[in-house]
Amino acid sequence: MIRTSMCSIGWRHDAVEAAVQSVGAAGYDGIELWGPHIEKCLEQDGTLDGLKEMLTAPALAVPMVSPYFDFATRYDDSIATARRFIDYATDLNAPLIRLFTGGGPSDQAGAEVWETLVRGVREVCGMGLDRSIGFAIEVHDNHLHDTTATTLHLLQEANMPNLCVNLDIFNLFQRGEDPLQALDMLFPHTRILHLKNWTQRDEEQWVPVYLDEGPLDYGTFLARLRKLDYDGFVSVEWFGQDPDVAARHELGYLRELLAS
Repeated sequence: MIRTSMCSIGWRHDAVEAAVQSVGAAGYDGIELWGPHIEKCLEQDGTLDGLKEMLTAPALAVPMVSPYFDFATRYDDSIATARRFIDYATDLNAPLIRLFTGGGPSDQAGAEVWETLVRGVREVCGMGLDRSIGFAIEVHDNHLHDTTATTLHLLQEANMPNLCVNLDIFNLFQRGEDPLQALDMLFPHTRILHLKNWTQRDEEQWVPVYLDEGPLDYGTFLARLRKLDYDGFVSVEWFGQDPDVAARHELGYLRELLAS
């Protein structure tokens, strides 16, 4: 069964309470918690108990927590981040931690960069094994995992059982890849997906729009996902204005597609 989530980064200028309230009121199954939101709660309260209590009434699961890593320029700090977020994920009953590698575009990365970043990925994955915490590589520009092919290569090189994919399909679509082909190739490793749509205002500027308003055809994409019997979360990632309104709109659209 496909379950719905929304990323709290949509409320990046607000306290996490605003995100939890809106996502819960809209009727999502879960909320993906942005790393800075989690650490702000700890800074204020000293524990995550208040945040866990907030999640109880709307019965929101936490499919993934989303910090930042860069093994190329902040190796030791990234290892420390992983250590902290393994604790947070355990406390929040979140099975996944979102993973970036750093290193810049894959087509500019040499063997030494690959070696360092693969070592970092292996190290953090090893730290999560005894907690049953997975690390989900988010397909994203300016990292080694910026294409389908290089994401698959990273998975193969790291070769860790708890390493998987957060398939942000629009990022691949924006690069010119076929979304359905990318899904077919990455699906065996995919444990969560980010859904967003942007439209091109001019040659250099892209702006966020609703899932049903942008160039990526989510009707066709989600039909393929259902045909593959995907059983997990799809997480709306919104960067535009009025995230409260967007939360309701996007869930309504997703429910229509998933019910058809």
